[in-house]
Amino acid sequence: MLFRFLNLLIFYSLAAQVVSDDPYNCAGTQTINPPVDTTKSWFYPANWNDTLPTPQFAGNQNCVWTINVPKGWFASWTVTSNTRSSVIKMTDSTGYVTTLTVASEDLYFLMDPSFKVELQASDVGQLGMQVTWTQVNPKLYPSTSKVHQNSLPLSLFGGDFDNSTVITADTQVSLLAFPSNILDFLPYLRVTQVYDGDSINAKHVGNLYQIMDSRTNFVSSGKSLTLFSLFPGLNTHNLVLLQDYSDVKQFKSYQPIYCVLPINCAASLNATQGNAAAIRYWPTFYITRIDMATDNKLSVYNGYLGDAHKLTDYTSANSKTDLPQKFNGKFTVFVLDKGTATIMFSGNPQSANWTAGFDGRNGFLASANYGLMSKEQSLTDQIFSSSLSDITYSFNSASLLGNATLTVLIKDGQKVSQDNTYTASGAKSGTVTSTGTSLTVMYETSGTVTSGPYVRFTFVKHNSAIGSGILLAVGISLWRMLAI
Repeated sequence: MLFRFLNLLIFYSLAAQVVSDDPYNCAGTQTINPPVDTTKSWFYPANWNDTLPTPQFAGNQNCVWTINVPKGWFASWTVTSNTRSSVIKMTDSTGYVTTLTVASEDLYFLMDPSFKVELQASDVGQLGMQVTWTQVNPKLYPSTSKVHQNSLPLSLFGGDFDNSTVITADTQVSLLAFPSNILDFLPYLRVTQVYDGDSINAKHVGNLYQIMDSRTNFVSSGKSLTLFSLFPGLNTHNLVLLQDYSDVKQFKSYQPIYCVLPINCAASLNATQGNAAAIRYWPTFYITRIDMATDNKLSVYNGYLGDAHKLTDYTSANSKTDLPQKFNGKFTVFVLDKGTATIMFSGNPQSANWTAGFDGRNGFLASANYGLMSKEQSLTDQIFSSSLSDITYSFNSASLLGNATLTVLIKDGQKVSQDNTYTASGAKSGTVTSTGTSLTVMYETSGTVTSGPYVRFTFVKHNSAIGSGILLAVGISLWRMLAI
């Protein structure tokens, strides 16, 4: 037994040496069909397999492999390469072209009727390929979902599409794909296929990885779109947002915002060709900085567009005083009117310095469902100043319905300066100013359906007549903004 093991070890070592040291020449253009026994994979070169080092190809040659995929089947293409100065391209059945990076080891899932691999070898490099053919599940039990105009996006996740999911809209379906929060799962977004119609027999337009990589939305040609995962039970933990296209049609560009590193990251919007929008999904995050030209405006909405959902407008000027800002809604939409803007995010209240009531600080406190009629509108938050400040707040009484209550507390250390509780009876919009070092806001619906609280606040150092002038201007501004 030991002798046989040593012989095998020597054999595979020699094979690896031959494959790695002897660059191969391809046969020009080749057509590859599935084997009769589809449990077996096709390898290239033929004397290579995935347990061996990646084989070398010779320079100064062009190679093309057309790999056929029967109707009702898909191909898993595993490729390992180091192209150096050479180029490897793969064109799938939709015409989507993928150019492999200098060093690559990746997995693709490709549909009928075929895909093409091209090698333009200007120098010696490495390339090994494996293709396995698998039959698509012939017994599907599709689920259906609907999206409507002027509504929240529909959020679905990888793992929801094992039996195919058909989404229908009032007009057309807009699809945004987010990456998995587990980086190792990213290639598996290619498992979920997208069809422009109401079944997997409709036109195949690509996969979720391609849509994510485009950093914009895909729009169906009609009222339906179908998502289907080739491997049942494979949960890739990625988010898919679906909307009626009429809700985002006005944007020249529309992109998802996601942070690979959740603590600190950035997103850029480009509205040089027309207004641009981006959307971010839970969890709670903070904006710490916005870089944009002096005449640009960045508007922020909770859930979807509409005056009732607007949280704030940022300009280059007020971003210096109105940040950091907390956003805790399920969906937060950003709209840039022109030019470009870069938004810096933090996922941590400490690193964002969220609770700091510095001199000149402006901001707002809003519930996660602000602008949406819901019983789930609870809010509790605090802002603290390191020095005595003139603290101004204002609110809109529209959220005070039924048994809902809003309590605002201003304290100077342990001493209470203001302790106001507002209810539906007699509450009016307006501004309140008091001196203190902390602001606490609490809101409860007590079972009443409301649109949620929205409280704006300002901190100004309590030391001068200048501060009083600022407070007067701020108070007038807040009153105008929140007046019914």
